[in-house]
Amino acid sequence: VATRGQVGRVLQCVVATALGLAALAAHLRWRRDGRTRFVLASALLLAGALAAGEMGLGAVAFLASAALVFEKGVVRKLVALAPPMVVSTIWLGVYSLGRFGAHGSGLYIDPGSEPLRFLGALAQRGPILALGAWTPLFSDAANVLSREQAWGLAGLGALVVATLAALFGPILRRDANARFFALGALLAGVPAAATNPSNRLLVLVGFGVAGLLALLAVERFSAGTDAPRRRSVAWALAWAVPILGFFHLFVAPLMTPWYAASIAQLGEPAARSARALPVEIAGRDTYALNPPDYLLNVSFALPIRAAEGLANPRRFRGLAAGPIGFEGVRINERTLELFADPEVEHGFLSGPLGHLFRGEDRAVRVGESIALPGFEATVLEVSASGAPRRVSFRFDRPLDDPSLAFVAWRGERPTLWRPTAIGQPFALEPSRGGFETLAAGGSNHDQL
Repeated sequence: VATRGQVGRVLQCVVATALGLAALAAHLRWRRDGRTRFVLASALLLAGALAAGEMGLGAVAFLASAALVFEKGVVRKLVALAPPMVVSTIWLGVYSLGRFGAHGSGLYIDPGSEPLRFLGALAQRGPILALGAWTPLFSDAANVLSREQAWGLAGLGALVVATLAALFGPILRRDANARFFALGALLAGVPAAATNPSNRLLVLVGFGVAGLLALLAVERFSAGTDAPRRRSVAWALAWAVPILGFFHLFVAPLMTPWYAASIAQLGEPAARSARALPVEIAGRDTYALNPPDYLLNVSFALPIRAAEGLANPRRFRGLAAGPIGFEGVRINERTLELFADPEVEHGFLSGPLGHLFRGEDRAVRVGESIALPGFEATVLEVSASGAPRRVSFRFDRPLDDPSLAFVAWRGERPTLWRPTAIGQPFALEPSRGGFETLAAGGSNHDQL
């Protein structure tokens, strides 16, 4: 069972894509027939696509591409651009004033507030997304690679893009439809680079890819030896069309069930973990000491339990972001001190989503404190990468207070953890969650 948060993100993509393509269709009808009702419909549909999620920016990309490619003269281009630009500007104003989006995350980048960081990410993520759009490789694979390996994958993506540019060059020079699909796909891929690569972000990019593939197939089967300007690409077309067709018509559909199952392999351990939380947490302020993943096992736990009618804690927070082992000691009646394994480079921010909540460029400092309702965390030691390695947690009441509860994971199983005596050290083993299950090929050795 995929978590409801994961399902919600997929639905956002579907809704934003459907409304965005409908907005494009209405826009093209307006430019062909000149009827006001179609431009109003396009604007409303685009507003709906943007309201569904940032994926709607892909529709803006194709609307802009249509204006720039199909319209003749500067004035006509500006007239065609005006409606989507007005809607986008209003959306951006609401988005900014409402402080939507991400700020300070290592996985999500706000291009408006961090343009240079976004451009640096685009240089790597753009070619990787191109691999996801054009080949059987899933761009999501970059998320489990090291930084050096991810750049290697980006290099492969750049090679694929260069090959495609050479292949499509003759078609792009003479066919406005090809330029429309290519420019739209290129622009639609830009906002997708604001987060880690994932094929789920490429739905509208795929619209442009599908159009280009169709035009390539037409070019292949209409190319004759009596056309000298086509001889130079005849050999490339003879191989490219069947290869790309095989990828997109046969390989991609066969891999779709596996891709969908990978989401479930993340969701099922999270759902089992949420159900297995100890009954003693009900109505209490609860703290997870070593959750496998903050997003899956802390953020998603409460909505999963609520949907299944299970009693929830009053408040549920995690003290770490990923599956690492800890040593710790109770300093006094209100304070715990936790030490991350020194071999773990990213300390408390480990795991595939460890930097979701704080970017690597925002290194913590020794002595830095963060106060939240119920406790205050103070960094006592950091790793070479600037991640917290030793942290003191001071709570607003004694650890033995009946209104507090602590949870620690043993493998996949969350268990009630009881505070030790003052001065007594303790150890917590690394936990195991959905990402570890997925990396192990989907096997579940520690069923709950």
